[in-house]
Amino acid sequence: MNNSPDSTGGICFFPSPFIFWRKPYNHEKIKENILPMIMEDIEKNGKAYVKDSNWGCDIISSFHSYGENSGEINQKLIENEDLVASIWDAYNEMLNTLKSQNRIDDYEYETFASCQLYDIWYNKYNVGNYQDIHEHSPFEFSGIYILDDPEYSNTYFFDHSAVFKVEGKHTFGQQESKDFDIGEGNMIIFPGALPHHVPMVKSEKITISFNFKTNSSP
Repeated sequence: MNNSPDSTGGICFFPSPFIFWRKPYNHEKIKENILPMIMEDIEKNGKAYVKDSNWGCDIISSFHSYGENSGEINQKLIENEDLVASIWDAYNEMLNTLKSQNRIDDYEYETFASCQLYDIWYNKYNVGNYQDIHEHSPFEFSGIYILDDPEYSNTYFFDHSAVFKVEGKHTFGQQESKDFDIGEGNMIIFPGALPHHVPMVKSEKITISFNFKTNSSP
């Protein structure tokens, strides 16, 4: 241990993780337009997505729409004007909220405001399906749109700093989602590096996931 007078030290407090949610005013219209084409794609390509997946779960996800499947459905999603406009509305409101609460400075605000919607895909959960703990690095922000779900959101988010806590909640899960009425129709946006998972679901549900990246991201 160095006790010399000229020794220096310091500490860096990392920003607290967060999730942001918002419900688009036109959810029913978005669902009416998008759900049929997702169901058609599941019928056509669902088995191939599961076969091609390297995930430790058996959900049907168009994240795996490569090769012969060539990502056609994902292209349709990102070309849907109502869906993309609602994603950007939620994203911009999140940035404005972070800025107004001094969670980000002017430089960070401008940097994040120039983010691009990098990719988008759907996830179909049947009863008993789940999603392992994962995160979306190196993307700055990621999102989940609850397109079709009779329950409250059961995605569990994990606080990076939970190891330092003595009391308090270390996760944001289904009970909190119920308390805040985060169910079908909500857009949830969060830092891409925030770990999360979906426990076994009790009802069928379909979500749409997406990532944002800056020009400086790998």
